[in-house]
Amino acid sequence: ATMPDDGVWFKQVYFHAVATETVTVPAGGRVDVPVALKWNGNDTPCAHALTLKLESDAGYLPKRRLTTDENGLGSFAIEALGLNPDDRIAVKINTEHYTAIGKVMVEVV
Repeated sequence: ATMPDDGVWFKQVYFHAVATETVTVPAGGRVDVPVALKWNGNDTPCAHALTLKLESDAGYLPKRRLTTDENGLGSFAIEALGLNPDDRIAVKINTEHYTAIGKVMVEVV
C-alpha cells in the first residue's frame, strides 16, 4: 500500500478500538466488556490478532492485557469494587507503541 505523504497517515492506515455495546456494571459487581478493532480510514473491521494494554482510572482491572482473536474481537473484565451508582470507569486501550487507541466508559449502576 502507498502511504499518504500528508503527515497524518495514521488517520487512514492505523486502527482504533471501540466497545461493541454500551456497558454498565452494578456497584461492587463485575462485567465483561466486548471490544472490536476498526480501521481509522473507513471504520470497517480490522481483522488482526494482537495484544493490547489496558489502564483504568477506577475499579479493578484483573488483567492488564487483552489479546484479540483473528477477527479483531476480544473482551476484558472490569470490577466496580468500592464504587457507587453513577460513578464511571474509564478504561484506556493502548498498543505497544501507541497510547489511547481507544477509550471505553463503563457506567456503574
